[in-house]
Amino acid sequence: MNIDHKEATLFMQKLAWLLEDHKYDAKVVETLLFVPFTDLRSVQTLVESDKVPVAYGGEDMSDKESGAYTGDISVNMLKALGCTYVLIGHSERRKYHHETVELILAKTKLALDQGLTPVLCVGDVSVDDTEGNPEDFTYSATQAARDIERLGVTDLSKIVIAWEPAAAIGSGSAVEPEEIAKITKLIRSKVAEVVGEAEAEKLRILYGGSVNKNLSRGIMAAEDCDGLLIGGASLDPIHFETIIRLTQADAV
Repeated sequence: MNIDHKEATLFMQKLAWLLEDHKYDAKVVETLLFVPFTDLRSVQTLVESDKVPVAYGGEDMSDKESGAYTGDISVNMLKALGCTYVLIGHSERRKYHHETVELILAKTKLALDQGLTPVLCVGDVSVDDTEGNPEDFTYSATQAARDIERLGVTDLSKIVIAWEPAAAIGSGSAVEPEEIAKITKLIRSKVAEVVGEAEAEKLRILYGGSVNKNLSRGIMAAEDCDGLLIGGASLDPIHFETIIRLTQADAV
């Protein structure tokens, strides 16, 4: 809940300039912005008019397609604004809005059915997830495999898993890269037990939790970590673009 639509315009203009100036290549590193609902139209206008090579999506969506659900945002509203992704089950939605596993999976399934790529967060427990223990990182792997199995996803290139250990979010202290490598590998292994190794290799796994430019390279070196879910550091376009640039430099 940061950055209004006027500030979003300035943010996008600055980010676009930095990306171009530093020869950003979207084929090497994909950049995705999760945008507050009130900012989406401003972001869409700039991305389309200036051909900024980034994708964007909503921070959440309803599990209903339409109807008398005042205040909710539908999947079709997001698609009409050019969104190709949507963030679902973020730890703050689970914590402050008491989202259940059933609700999170219903949103994820609707996004998949309607052609949006869901970024499904694991690592914190929902209000009804009584078997979960967010302090046990290995639980995240079980959680991811369970969700994939219950969704019945047959093409894992159409979904992204973001591991965000609750203890690291907003703490200023990320999980050590060695531990990230261990857990992201375990997530892929557990998912492979459900869908097979070949399909599990298609799954993109992100790490989120106090990511900044000083830690990003070490985290991205983790074997099964495919990307970063960046919080506070993304609010500054210079800091955010630096992470993108460092990631691209290490990838080529």
